[in-house]
Amino acid sequence: MPDNREVRKALENCKKRVAYDRGSPDDKWRGKLTGSPEMAVRSAQARRYWRMAKAGAAEIWCLLRQREALRALAMLLLGPLLSYLALVLAQRWAAGRAGSEGLGAR
Repeated sequence: MPDNREVRKALENCKKRVAYDRGSPDDKWRGKLTGSPEMAVRSAQARRYWRMAKAGAAEIWCLLRQREALRALAMLLLGPLLSYLALVLAQRWAAGRAGSEGLGAR
């Protein structure tokens, strides 16, 4: 069981969540004995948000390194671009065709 990477990752995620949940309720007591309790609370919140953002970015990076995720991302980004390109080319073709038909009718 310890060799299973997914199980170990789930355990680490649980440990991080417990540490995160432990931090928020402590904010009401944080800094009461110092001169600037508001700054101590904001600083602790900023550290927690930064830690969560780093963990989220690392998770996204791991997901994007998988082949299936790259294919989905490519379709998500390139799909609208290619459809717009097809629309522009079709409009140009139609405008050119309408212009050439008008010249031949004289």
